[in-house]
Amino acid sequence: MPPLRNTDGLLSSMLGLRFVVVPQHLKNGVLTLSCRAYISKAYLTTKSEIVATNKAKIAENHATLSQDGPAITGGRLRYQEGNVVNVNCTAQKSHPPAELRWYINDKEVMNLFILLK
Repeated sequence: MPPLRNTDGLLSSMLGLRFVVVPQHLKNGVLTLSCRAYISKAYLTTKSEIVATNKAKIAENHATLSQDGPAITGGRLRYQEGNVVNVNCTAQKSHPPAELRWYINDKEVMNLFILLK
C-alpha cells in the first residue's frame, strides 16, 4: 500500500500478509512471523514479532507477541496446518516512510513460492 500522509506531514506505512499454514511453516510446532521496518540508514530497522504454536498448552504459556517496532495486527498465538494467517504490519509515522518487509521463520517473504516451501 502507498504510505499514508498524516496531518503533521509524516508518513505511515502498512503491509499485509495472507497465507495458509502448511507443515513447513511449523518448525517444531512453532511459527514465527515478523515485520521489519527500514526507515533510513541512520535508523535502519525495527522489528515486531509474533511467535505462535500449534499446541494449546504451549500457546498459553510460551507464545509471545512483541510490541517493539512496527505494530502487527490480526495475528493469533496459535496456528495449525490449514489455518489462514491474515495479518497487517503498520509502521509509526516517519519521514521518509518506512519500507516494510515480512519474514516467516526468519526467511523474508519475497513471493508466493516462499510461502509454499
